Amino acid sequence: MNDTTMPDPADRTTLREMEDRLRARMRAMEEDRRRMRTQVRVLGLGFGLTLSLLALALFAPGFVGAAPTGDIVEAQSFRLVDADGVARGEWGIDADGNTRLSLLDERRQPRLNLTVLQSGSPGMALISDSGQRRAVLGLLPDETTTLVFADGGGIPRAVLGLTRADEANLVFADAEGVTRMGMGLAGDGFGSVMMPQDTLAGPVQGQDGSD
Repeated sequence: MNDTTMPDPADRTTLREMEDRLRARMRAMEEDRRRMRTQVRVLGLGFGLTLSLLALALFAPGFVGAAPTGDIVEAQSFRLVDADGVARGEWGIDADGNTRLSLLDERRQPRLNLTVLQSGSPGMALISDSGQRRAVLGLLPDETTTLVFADGGGIPRAVLGLTRADEANLVFADAEGVTRMGMGLAGDGFGSVMMPQDTLAGPVQGQDGSD
């Protein structure tokens, strides 16, 4: 190899630094995903709350405090039922102090969830007919925004994240939940890719917090 094709030492150093930064970001995302697994049961879809409040405003304006006297209705939980008396939505505070809104199907199974945890972290989830969280969006305490996609078995397969420092990351896992590929873009614009032989070893924790 002649001098014109030899990689510049500065370029090699920059490449190693980019790889080290991506590995560090991926490790941070792995930790975020583990925390998301413990929160995912109480996540939901945000527009459900808006629709519920709009329905109350249209059909029962006094219920939402629109009465001339300014009266306020207070309660620890509310339940929405259909014409047959079947519960189709629940809004309240759970035993852990988390605010939760769940929209249910005709079998009373949660399908759309919206939650604000006691710590202040908001999140939302789309739930399959079998009860698996298939898509979860959350804002973590460190202001990292994370979007998780799971397969039909509830195994996280793709995670997209954006940190407070504007570092974007995309991680892919196999059917066992093991991370196989990662891509990242640092806040300063430098991008990097991590292929299977370089990815982190070990399975990703399940959505219920177990391995």
